[in-house]
Amino acid sequence: MACVSVFSSGYAQQGRLKKFFGLSSPERRWVYAHPFITIKTLKLSEHAAEITREQEKSPDLDGYGNGGQVDAFRHCFWMASLCQEIKEKKALKLGVAHEKGNEKDFKKRQYEEGVLPDMIANTMDLCNNQIGAGLSRENPGVNEETLIFLVKAAITSGRCKIIKSDSNGDFLDADGKIIKYEDWHGKWVNARCLVSSDHKVN
Repeated sequence: MACVSVFSSGYAQQGRLKKFFGLSSPERRWVYAHPFITIKTLKLSEHAAEITREQEKSPDLDGYGNGGQVDAFRHCFWMASLCQEIKEKKALKLGVAHEKGNEKDFKKRQYEEGVLPDMIANTMDLCNNQIGAGLSRENPGVNEETLIFLVKAAITSGRCKIIKSDSNGDFLDADGKIIKYEDWHGKWVNARCLVSSDHKVN
């Protein structure tokens, strides 16, 4: 009965969860499997989103929320902060569920952060989730200010991944050629490619 009660409480938060996760079927399955930490995870995720918005104008990052360093911060900090409070394996499974949900969203033509998700964006997010989990593991119990510093340091030192682009925000292929918007947007597999998060744009 206690399990049902806690789960029902978590299930009642789906309206709030949709704001941050879209609550796809893979994410919903994660909620079903982890009823006791659903609300805690929701609150941590909301707070991580707030911290990311504060970093959008940080002079330390490139300001790009789609495929850039701010995008890398979003996932790296989210996962690092989750792993400070819940088991790493559970946090990473949520990250995987979120990316599976993005693939489903692509098929439904549902946008995330203003664009349709694609395979390279999913790969980037999963890579940065792993880095965030590693930072938490390497630095257990650090305060939020320190965690933000560590995540930004991981990004500026190239530990994370971003999608290759130029100074105008145009995405580039592996040869450094501009990929036309219509050639990547709306295509699950395209020529966009990952580079280290300290990549210098030209």
